[in-house]
Amino acid sequence: KLNLAACAQKLGEHPVALKLLNEVLGVDPSHPKALYRRGQTYMHLSEWEAAREDYRKMAALGSAELKLEAGTHLAKIDRLEREALSQQKKQFQGFFNR
Repeated sequence: KLNLAACAQKLGEHPVALKLLNEVLGVDPSHPKALYRRGQTYMHLSEWEAAREDYRKMAALGSAELKLEAGTHLAKIDRLEREALSQQKKQFQGFFNR
């Protein structure tokens, strides 16, 4: 199911990928690759806090490599969230001033 989730991600089928990854993590909640991929999926769905939670869980698994990878993605989430909020502000600027 992990590989099917990766295929779904590549096809842009993020809700399908999320369902498959939830199944994998239901069996093994500390599966690092599943946490990584679900974090990616949440990022594509703009579910920032859920993505952060998965990357934090991944970092807590102990490996220095996992911590570094998680840290990189946590920084990316912060940047993407700021960009999305900025874009929303621009989009709705003046909307309520009518």
